[in-house]
Order: sequence, then structure tokens, then C-alpha cells
Amino acid sequence: MPAEATDSPLHNHLVKRGNINVSSTEAPSSVYYELYGTGPDKLVFINGMRADRQMWEPVVQEFLAHPRYQCLVYDHRGSGYSDKIGGPLSYTSSALAADTKRLIDALGWDQVNIIGASMGGMVAL
Repeated sequence: MPAEATDSPLHNHLVKRGNINVSSTEAPSSVYYELYGTGPDKLVFINGMRADRQMWEPVVQEFLAHPRYQCLVYDHRGSGYSDKIGGPLSYTSSALAADTKRLIDALGWDQVNIIGASMGGMVAL
């Protein structure tokens, strides 16, 4: 797990961070996530390919100005601090969507609002 970035404007809102196993096979694979805020409305941010969770920092900062939100950002497989998994066929939108669902389920969230950019929008669908 990476060292905590204390220079980030989101630092004071960080509730939890870590890795969650998203593997549906015997080979372990995990995605790195960060959870900000404590509000009842859950927001999941999905970045596009070749980007990581940090692309959402200014957007999450705006949402955290309202205490009703809790924001989840994560590095999808193969990006940032998440594991690199298999070859090109391991990075389909359905595989990335399955990872997102496993992450949401692991957090125990029943209802979420999903915000995606580029490939992240396709994953959200």
C-alpha cells in the first residue's frame, strides 16, 4: 500500500484506503481504493484507461464540500496501485465492471451513484 499523501487537499477527508481482492480465479488480484467522506449518499468514480484514481481529486473535493456524500475512488486493474492482471482480454469493460461490483459489495454498499469518464463510463453502463 502506498504511503499516505498528506499534501493532498483530500487528506483530511480520507476515511479508509486499502486493497480488495477482486479475483474470481485462483490467482489473487486486488484493486487499490480510497474512501472519502462519511455521508449517506455513495458515489463511485471510475476513471478511464491510462488514468488512475487521482484524476478525480478536484471533482471529489467539490462533492466533499457537501456532507451528504461518501466518495469511492480506485485504481482499476492495471492502473495505479492495483495489480496488473493477465493479457489484453483481462481488461474488457465487463471484467472491469465485475471488479467494480466486487469492490462495492466488499464495502457493503447497497445503493450507489456511479460517475465514469471515458472507458469508466462504459464500465458504469
